[in-house]
Formats: sequence, structure tokens, C-alpha cells
Amino acid sequence: MSETPGLVSVVIPTRDRPDLLLRTIGTVLEQTYRRLEVVVVIDGPDQATERALAGVADERLRWLVNESSLGGAEARNVGVREARGEWVAFLDDDDEWLPAKLERQVSLLLQVDRPSLVSCRIVTRTPTRDFIGPEREPRPGEHLSDYLFRPRRPFARGARLQTSAVIVPRRLALDVPWDAGLRRFQDFDWFLRLAAAGTPVRIVPEPLLIWYFRQDRPTIGGSHARDWRQALEWIEQRRHLVSRRAYARWLLARVAALAAAAGEPEALGELLRRARRHGSAGIVDVAQFGVYWLLARRAPREASPG
Repeated sequence: MSETPGLVSVVIPTRDRPDLLLRTIGTVLEQTYRRLEVVVVIDGPDQATERALAGVADERLRWLVNESSLGGAEARNVGVREARGEWVAFLDDDDEWLPAKLERQVSLLLQVDRPSLVSCRIVTRTPTRDFIGPEREPRPGEHLSDYLFRPRRPFARGARLQTSAVIVPRRLALDVPWDAGLRRFQDFDWFLRLAAAGTPVRIVPEPLLIWYFRQDRPTIGGSHARDWRQALEWIEQRRHLVSRRAYARWLLARVAALAAAAGEPEALGELLRRARRHGSAGIVDVAQFGVYWLLARRAPREASPG
């Protein structure tokens, strides 16, 4: 499909959340950057969402329906292939953009000297408070996995990169597609593979996205938020894409937290052994791991299914 110079294609995968979707689309159509199209990919038959979209009177909006659910990653790939724009911006159906998001990001894209991923600062909105970040963009020569997985402070909250924050040249999104086989960590996986392909990451230094962080909200493809085994399997498959420090951090912070929440302290010993064998843990990582170890020892064990 031919691309239209200067056009931004906004790809939104969705299913069974028409009210949230309409709120999200409204923040796109109100962008100060007017050269855009909205490509909604309905991930499986969903008449309620189609009826809701039919009521939006804006010629920049179009949608397609997958015959069956393909999951969020492949739904984004479908949207990229369908897009007509020079650039593609991704947006989840429950997030919101501030009005100047695309204008600021396109301005930065026009300044860079090679195809780049451009993000922005993010308002991470939880049921209790907001967190704004990141504080900085990746430093020259900094491994992206260190930037993503090793915050300055232990137990830091808020996103550094997030799907709804980023925009890339469409050609780049075609060359490095989302991994359709993943049910979790799709964004981390895609960011790391883009970095491995030599893609720079730039960040507009102002909050332009409201990311609604709700662990109990269902997502396309289902939720497995408490499955520490999935988190372990993913990092082992992608160890070649992360630094030794980031690998250890992922095990001792992310995976250990999930195992502790599941009340499975016996898993933590294996995580520590793997971190020592293949990673390079810092003092903060080990200290944080110790907290999760204590929590796991005290937590009631979850009942086995069935």
C-alpha cells in the first residue's frame, strides 16, 4: 500500500469495549496535528463496537474486523499493513492522548537524521495517584534493556516506554513487526527488537499520554498478570536482547515480585541462581529481591486450580 507523506496512521486494536474506545478516539480526533487517519482493528466479531464506530461522523476514521481474535500484537500488525500514513502511532483503546501529542512528536521525527522511535513523557494513572515519567531519554550508548528495566530508585513506579506513547515510520513497523506469538510483554519485546535493529529512541520531554494502569482490567488476548513462569520464559527467550544487568534485574525484581505474590518462595531460589549464572546483579537488585523473599515466605499459598 502506498504511503501518504506527512500522514500519521493511528492504529487502535480493540474488542468489546466500545465506550472506552470512543473516549480514546475522541482524544485522537482532537489532536492539533490534523493530518491523520484512525485505523481501528476490531479483533474478532463485535457488533456493539461496529455500531459505536458507525456513529462517529469523521471521515478520518475507518475500521476493519478480524474474522477471529488474533491477539493484540497481530491486530497491530494488521493495522500497520492497512495504514496509509508515512508514520504509525499506536494507541490502546483505554488510554488518552493530550491534544499536542502528535504535533510534538512529528516535529521531532522531522528533526532526526535516521528512522527513530519517538515517545513522550507519560502520566501513569492508577486508582490512587498519578506518576509522571520518564525523567530522561536513553543516554548515548545505553543499552535499551538497562533503560527499561533498571530505574534509578528501587520499587520505582511509572512507565518509561509504553505502546500508546510511541510513533515510528511505517516502514520500520513493517520491517520489525510485533511478535504475534506473545500474550505478554509485547511492548518490551518490540522495543528491544527495534533497538537490536539499530533504531534510536527519542522522547518528547513533556507529558502527552494518560496511561490508565489497571491490573484488573482485561486486555485483548486475556490477562496473565500473576504468572511468574511466563515472565521467566519470556526473558530466557530474549536473553540475547538484554544486558546481563537487565537480565538480573528482570529476574530479581519483576519475576520475583510475581512469584512472591503467588506465595511460591521455592521459585525465588531458582531465580537467584539464574541471575548469578547469567546476569550481573547490583546491590539494589539483591536488596529488593530480599524484600520479595520475605513477602513470599509470609504470603498464603494460592490454591491449585481444580
